[in-house]
Amino acid sequence: MSCKNFYKFCQKIIGQLLIAGLLVFLFFSLSGCEFNKASKSETNQPQELEKITQKEPVLFNWTNRPVAIMIENFKKARPISGLLKARIVYEAPVEADITRFLAIFQKDNLPTRIGPVRSARPYFLDWAEEYNSLFVHAGGSPSALRGIRDQAYNIYNLDEISQDGKYFFRDQDKISPHNLYSSNELIKGAFNNKEIPELNNNISGWYYKENTKNPDKDLLGVLKIKYRQDAVWKYEKDLNRYLRYENGAKLLNDKDIQLNTSNIVIQKTKIQQIDDIGRKSIKTKGSGEVIVFKNGQVVNGFWEKLKGDKKTRFYKKNGEEIIFSPGIVWIHIVSEDSEVDYY
Repeated sequence: MSCKNFYKFCQKIIGQLLIAGLLVFLFFSLSGCEFNKASKSETNQPQELEKITQKEPVLFNWTNRPVAIMIENFKKARPISGLLKARIVYEAPVEADITRFLAIFQKDNLPTRIGPVRSARPYFLDWAEEYNSLFVHAGGSPSALRGIRDQAYNIYNLDEISQDGKYFFRDQDKISPHNLYSSNELIKGAFNNKEIPELNNNISGWYYKENTKNPDKDLLGVLKIKYRQDAVWKYEKDLNRYLRYENGAKLLNDKDIQLNTSNIVIQKTKIQQIDDIGRKSIKTKGSGEVIVFKNGQVVNGFWEKLKGDKKTRFYKKNGEEIIFSPGIVWIHIVSEDSEVDYY
């Protein structure tokens, strides 16, 4: 073969190889596009389905008996354990205007470690009764213990000080009385050993709807509630969550996760000091002003707890029931004349 013919032959072969390579490239590129498209569709499918199911407000029903646990909020008690697994958190003042938490958990979503567990007050019992709950605590004020003893509340009682100590444990690395805890396993053991029945009827909760951010509106960035130690929440737009601070520092749990919530309720009511120790009487029935924060927005309205309906409900000024975002509902109890700063 002459050099000229050989050169032509090589050109032909190279051309065919280039065409073949191009065809292979196009094939895999197109196949890859279809594969990526399918994968993306499959990945997004649950989210799209969730959006469809959450288009209308959904009424949450408690199908298992809720668990209501008294949890301390004091410097020596921190870090707090288990609070972020609660569905609802009530925060209310006790003596010296230090706040305490009542955390309402679903029985099938209890934390492995919960606490520090502290004592009860009558108004916390009023809220625990709304859920016909197992009420977990360590003693209480005289009036609270008297109400439990006289069966004035529709609850099941689990008291560390009253022969139920085996359902609690002490953390030896912390100082008593700020070191008392319980757990998922221990509380479920109490359900079994005490033969606490499941609910006869579902307990109707509040309405929830998927988060809807409003980027075209001014978002409220900071919220301050006045207690002995002011509770400060800052709205994180990217997370669509409110993050908790105290004394300028992040309030962290035992896993170094900052306490956070999707909904903040400021429930104004009558609060009176009733003795020299500083114990309080807090009105839990009737009605009063409420301010609700969610999705970076504020909703003004009123709360109501009627005799025929044992559940506290929250309404807009026009009477429509307030719909919450999925996640924790954090309820701050404050006095009627309390100033709430938000901007």
